[in-house]
Amino acid sequence: MDNIFERSIWYGTNAERLAFTPDLDGTVFFETDTDTAYWWEGGAWHSFGSGGGGVGPPTEGPGIDIVGLQVGLGGDTVLLYDDGGNPVAEYATITLALAAAAVGNLVWVPQGVFTEDITIPAGVTVASLANGSIIAGAVTLAGDDSHIKGMIIQLVGDSAGALVGITGPATGVGLINDCSVSVTNNGAGDAIGVMGDDGDMRSIDCICDITTNGGGDAIGFYSASGKVGEMFPNNSTIDANALVGGDGYGFATDGGNIWATDGQVRASTAPVRV
Repeated sequence: MDNIFERSIWYGTNAERLAFTPDLDGTVFFETDTDTAYWWEGGAWHSFGSGGGGVGPPTEGPGIDIVGLQVGLGGDTVLLYDDGGNPVAEYATITLALAAAAVGNLVWVPQGVFTEDITIPAGVTVASLANGSIIAGAVTLAGDDSHIKGMIIQLVGDSAGALVGITGPATGVGLINDCSVSVTNNGAGDAIGVMGDDGDMRSIDCICDITTNGGGDAIGFYSASGKVGEMFPNNSTIDANALVGGDGYGFATDGGNIWATDGQVRASTAPVRV
């Protein structure tokens, strides 16, 4: 019969358990020959799930995985947290989690590639659980305080129209923190890292790697024609290259103002077009 954790958990046969009288209530015994678990309380053994005042065995829940006797954070599925920081549910995709999200909720994304276009509702945050959380698709910030954080956005296509990594909100303020945006358009259309709408957009520590190969323009941050929202990129690193025809710009506006501070721009035509 073996024990771990200072006598609180024991392993042994059924006969050894029956001959064993613990000193402490709450002592757990796992029978190796019957694969059954018991706890000691009130001078008697109680099997997990059989009543007797115990709480029963731990069970898996959102963000919690159990493998054998090991309990730990899952980290292998998309997790939805409520506004109090409590895990609500696990989802296979970011889109499914966002469909269930409410204002103040957090969608936590594990490592991996998620091939989907996502729309982040107002007041909801999508954040990376660890480095290497990739969205292979386009992102739309749909309202005030829509927030994306720590994610890698990769968008590659062969389109006659523009490909846009992140599109800002029509109202309110969208937020981007510590994201990497890579957009490549092999067709005749433009490639745009972050595009503004009528709402404002604030970004911090955003990396944009933007490339066109078919004659379109490559633009890091772009305020679209007729849009009045303002953009506030801070500490951006932009590489905008139009490789076959077209122009490359770090920042370009046909609409609202772009107030850029700090950062670096390398562009095939010019850092800025107004």
